[in-house]
Amino acid sequence: MAEEDFSSETLEKSQILRLNEDCLLRIFSHFDVVDLIDLESVCQQFTNVIHREYKRHRQFDYKELVKQHGENRMTLDLLNSIAERIGPNLQKVNLIKTWFSKPDDDVNSEFLAILQHCNHLEWLCFPHNFKPIFADETCQNLLMETSERLKTVKMDHNSDNKIYKGSKFLMDDERAQFLLKATHLESLSLKKVDIHGTWFESLPKLKEVILTMCEMNSKQQFLKFCKRQTTLEALELTSCNFFNDTYFEVILEHLKSLKHLNITSDQRLHFENLRNISNLPQLTNIKILGIHPVEDLLEGLAERNILEHLTISESNMSLSEKDIKPLKKLQKLKSLTINLRYSIFYNFFSVLPTKMDALEDVAFLGDHRKSYPVICHLVEHYKSLKNIRLGVIPLDLVQKLKPIIEERPEITFEFTDYQYTNSGNRTELICCYPARSGVRTLQSAALQQRVNE
Repeated sequence: MAEEDFSSETLEKSQILRLNEDCLLRIFSHFDVVDLIDLESVCQQFTNVIHREYKRHRQFDYKELVKQHGENRMTLDLLNSIAERIGPNLQKVNLIKTWFSKPDDDVNSEFLAILQHCNHLEWLCFPHNFKPIFADETCQNLLMETSERLKTVKMDHNSDNKIYKGSKFLMDDERAQFLLKATHLESLSLKKVDIHGTWFESLPKLKEVILTMCEMNSKQQFLKFCKRQTTLEALELTSCNFFNDTYFEVILEHLKSLKHLNITSDQRLHFENLRNISNLPQLTNIKILGIHPVEDLLEGLAERNILEHLTISESNMSLSEKDIKPLKKLQKLKSLTINLRYSIFYNFFSVLPTKMDALEDVAFLGDHRKSYPVICHLVEHYKSLKNIRLGVIPLDLVQKLKPIIEERPEITFEFTDYQYTNSGNRTELICCYPARSGVRTLQSAALQQRVNE
C-alpha cells in the first residue's frame, strides 16, 4: 500500500474507523501478535483497542509465528516487543521452533526475552536440545524462578535440528533442578530424553506423565517413582526401549489411581500380566498399540465393566473371533478405535453387544476394501453413535455411503482422501459429512459429488 494511503484524510473517510471499540476488538482478535504490532502504527484509536486485545492474550506459540512470518522477521527486538505487550498475561508458552541455526548467545537472549515478562506462566513447552539454556546461569535462574508457577512442562525434541536428530538428551540431576522446584507441577511430557540420576523418582506428585522414546537406567528408579506417584491419573509410554514385563508389573502393583493408560511397544508381555490389568480399579481409558498377546489383554479388560475409551491394534498378530469375545462385557464404552485386518474386522463388531447405549465415537483403520458391512452393522445397532471415522476408503464405498448417510443424519461420517497438486505432491484431506466447522474438509458438496460420480 502506498504511503499516501495512510493520510489523515484517508483515515477519516475509512469506514472501519466508524466502528466502536468493541467491534474493532472483535476484528483484532483474529490477528496474531506480530500483525497487531504492525497495526499499532495506523492510528491512535487502533493502538488503544489493540492494547486492550493484548490483555486477552493467554498463549504464545513461537513455532506458529515463525511459520506465518518467517525466521528473519522474528528478531530479538520484535520478541522483546511481543513479550512486553503480552508477557504479563501469558499462561501458556510454546518455544518449539522449526529451525535451529542461531548462535548460542542468540538462543539464550530469545529465551530470556520471552520468559522474563511471564509472571503468570502455567504451561511451558521448549526443546531440550536448546543446550545453551542449561549452560547459561541467567537462563537457569530464570527457569528455576518460572518453574515455581508451572503446572505443565513439555520438553520436546526439535526433529528439524540436524545436529541432534536421532540422539537423546541426557537429563541428569543438575539439569532437572527446575523440575524438582516445580511444586505445582501436574503434567510432565518428555521426548527423546535419557533419564539419569535420582531426579525422576523425586518429582512432586503428578497427574499426568508422558514419556516418548525415552531411556531409563534402572528398574529401581521407575519403582521409586511409581511408589511416590499415588495420585497419577494418566501414564503414556511410547516406544520406550526400557519397557518390558518387569516395568508393567510395577505399574499394575503401584499405580492404582490410573484412569488413562497409553502404551505403544513391540514387546510380548506375559499373559498373566496382561490379564492382571483388571487390578487397576479406576482405569477407564486405555490405548494399547503393538502389545501382544492382545487376547489376554482383552480378557483382563473384560473382567471390569468400567472401560469407556478403548484404542487397540493387533500389530500384525492373528486374532480370532474367540479372542475378541471378551469385548461383549464392555457395555460402557463411549469411544472405540481399532486397527485390524479385515480377516477379523467384521467379526470384531459382530461380537460386541448390540445394546451399547453409551457408544458415541467409532474409528477404524486398516483394510477398508470390504468394510461396507461393518458400517451397516454400526448404523443398524448403535443408536447413540455421533461419529464414524474411517481411514482412506475406495470410491465404491463412498458411492454406497449415500443411503447410509441419509438414514442416520445425526452421525458425522469422516474419512481421509488425497488430493494431488500440479507438481505431483499428495496432500491429505479430511472429508466430513455433514460439513463440520473447524475441520479441514472437502465439505459435504465434495462428498456428494463423489457419490454422484
